Amino acid sequence: MKGNSKQEDKANSIYIYIYIYIYILDFGGQYAHLIGRRIREQKVYSKIVPGDIDYNSLQNIIDENSVKGLILSGGPSSVYEENAPKVDPDILEIDLPVLGICYGHQLLAQIMGGRVNYLYLTGSVR
Repeated sequence: MKGNSKQEDKANSIYIYIYIYIYILDFGGQYAHLIGRRIREQKVYSKIVPGDIDYNSLQNIIDENSVKGLILSGGPSSVYEENAPKVDPDILEIDLPVLGICYGHQLLAQIMGGRVNYLYLTGSVR
């Protein structure tokens, strides 16, 4: 008599989990945890680290894990504020894709020599 093939398959299977990591650099915005949750919903491991993490610390993390990308999260600051959080510019030398969201995007633009301006609207917006 043949046994339950699903149970036998499960018992004989070896489950190997290979994690893909995305690291989120947090600059104090309220959405860093939401970004992390949305990434995890896609079956990708995400971890939030302080935005001011230095290059060597981040490089060590990347070397020890299968990090596939970085996200610079938003924050309540503007890159032009005196005490605004900064990111180590050397982080952009790491050979990984980087996504900047809100303040994180401002930081990327500033580091790469871009200019960030306010958008002034006049009249009605539809």
